[in-house]
Amino acid sequence: MIRSSVRVRQQALLEIHQGGILKSTKDRLSSALHRAYSELMGFARNPPTALRDRSVMFIDGENILLRYEAMVAAGRRSSGIIKHSVGRYVWDEEIFSSPRECPYRICYYTAAAGDDDALETLRSEIAKLHFGGRSGTERFSEGTLTPFVFKKEVRRTKTKSVDINLTTDLLRTAYSGAVEHVIVLSGDGDYLPVYEEVMRRGVRVTVGAFSSGLNPLIPPRVDLFWDLDLEFFARLPT
Repeated sequence: MIRSSVRVRQQALLEIHQGGILKSTKDRLSSALHRAYSELMGFARNPPTALRDRSVMFIDGENILLRYEAMVAAGRRSSGIIKHSVGRYVWDEEIFSSPRECPYRICYYTAAAGDDDALETLRSEIAKLHFGGRSGTERFSEGTLTPFVFKKEVRRTKTKSVDINLTTDLLRTAYSGAVEHVIVLSGDGDYLPVYEEVMRRGVRVTVGAFSSGLNPLIPPRVDLFWDLDLEFFARLPT
C-alpha cells in the first residue's frame, strides 16, 4: 500500500518536471496526492465520507438506552427507523440527513449480563445495525455500527466498563491526529473533562443527548449540542 502511494507521488512529480506547472498538471498532482493520502490513512475504502469530514462517533449505549426507554415510558412516541431491543440497545438508522454528515466509523459501547454466548449474540445484533439517513425520498446507508460489548453482573446496574473504554478510545483518537471532529452520544456529565481535553487538542466536539437526564452543563461547554429528542421522537404538539 505504501509502495503504491510512493509511485503515485513520483509519477505526479515527473509530470510537473516534464510539462511545467500547468493547471491540468496541478489538478492531476492534487488528485494523485489525494489518493496517496487516502491509502496511507486507511480511508481508501470509503473516501467520500472519511475525507470530507474526518470524524468518529462514540455512543454510550447504556446512557442512550436508559434515557430513551424513560421517555417512552413517559409517553413519548418514537419516529424514524428506530431499532430498539428492550434493555439491550436502541438506534436510529436514519439519523443523518445527508452522506456528508456521516462519520467514517460509529462505535457503540454497552454492557450486558449473561454468559459469553449472550454477549456475542448482542455484539452480532449491534454489528448489523446500519447508519445512514434519508435525503428527500432517497434512503442511503454508509456502513454498520462497530460494537464494544462488556460483561456486567447485574442486569439493571450501569457498569463503569463503558465509561472507561469510551473515554480511553476517545482520547486515543483525539491524540492520534487522524480526526478533526468527534461526536459523542451521551447526556452523562462525567465526560465533560474529557471533552475539554479533546477540544484543547483542536478537535471539534459535538455531543448528542436526550432531554431526559441531560446534564445542563453539557450544551454550553461543547462546540455543538445535538438534541436527540428531535431525531428519535415525534414532535410534541404545540
